[in-house]
Amino acid sequence: MVGAYGDETRGFQAGAVHLFYGPITRDLTTADADAAIYGEYSYQWFGWAVDSSGDLNGDGYDDVVVTAENDANNGCQTGKVFVFYGPLSGVSIATSASAQLIGNVLGDGAGASVSTGGDVNADGYDDLLIGAGGIGCTAYEGIGHAYLMYEPLFGVYDLSQADAVMEGAQIEDGTGESVALGDFDQDGHAEVVVAAPSYILRDGEEGQVYILRHPVEGLIPLHEVETFLRGDLSGGFAGSGLAVGNVNGDGYTDLVVGASGSRNTSTPGRLYLELGGPLRTSARDAGKTPR
Repeated sequence: MVGAYGDETRGFQAGAVHLFYGPITRDLTTADADAAIYGEYSYQWFGWAVDSSGDLNGDGYDDVVVTAENDANNGCQTGKVFVFYGPLSGVSIATSASAQLIGNVLGDGAGASVSTGGDVNADGYDDLLIGAGGIGCTAYEGIGHAYLMYEPLFGVYDLSQADAVMEGAQIEDGTGESVALGDFDQDGHAEVVVAAPSYILRDGEEGQVYILRHPVEGLIPLHEVETFLRGDLSGGFAGSGLAVGNVNGDGYTDLVVGASGSRNTSTPGRLYLELGGPLRTSARDAGKTPR
């Protein structure tokens, strides 16, 4: 699945998503896509973030989630997220989604990131985690959020209806710019991972990554979360990217934390690997998992 938020088929930067079914054995263009979905209107940025790693309605098909971070349906840069239940084929537009989740905070940018690959409450359905990095509006201070939705979703929702809302600790720390789901300790409940890559620890914008364990519900100020990973480089932006997978084949899901670095401070980018296993409640520098 390939997002193209600048696609102009239905308006300037309305956006699009192209879905290719495997196996892929040759070079392809968007004209070869098995399915294409187009944004609604100009400047929506449909396709900003995409995910198809989870089965949200339990029908055996992985589902397609597409975000439009710049959507202004509910006010300036509130953002919107679309859920399409698979399988998909042909050409459609965003309004054909099985569910739409509309941002409710000015400048929140709901849909900065998204993840569906985990079942947090162990009810048999994968859950939907939405990052909102606080991209900003004149009436907004820039506190980022992450939203967690349980159960299969149908129809239109306001993100104030989320089962859990995680709120950033600092203004403009980028909370929600990256999110992930993964069962790192194999207890049957996926953990929730929320990054704040612009979080200021010591010298500036080292970044911080929060790990939340079940139960995850209600309003959760992230400064109260006891398990987190700290960036160790000024201007490193730890948490600018997140990925999960079993890297070493030991049966535990592992976490990869990207730190993009900064041209302004000549800080190089780097990756941190956090191996899965029994979770410890701790704060530590990324990549320095106690053994």
